[in-house]
Amino acid sequence: MKLGALIYVEWIDACSNSGWMSEEEVCQWISKRDWIVRQVGWVLHETKTHLILCGRLETDTNHLYGQLQKIPKPWIVKRYAIRLPKGMVRK
Repeated sequence: MKLGALIYVEWIDACSNSGWMSEEEVCQWISKRDWIVRQVGWVLHETKTHLILCGRLETDTNHLYGQLQKIPKPWIVKRYAIRLPKGMVRK
């Protein structure tokens, strides 16, 4: 698998509440700020609808990938490339 760019993204996560609430509590819950996730990772795959990131790599022997995240693109509010010195990460 070809490893893509290292990026920083901010995205609005989905949230839920499974408990019982009064109407007033529901209104308060609705008005709370969004849950913003700030994340750094390598792009493993990208489609028109999703971005798949990898947060950890083991490329010396087994080519293992960890902390995979599949983020719907409409949820992403910021995206920046991170430039590493050449040769720092083996692909």
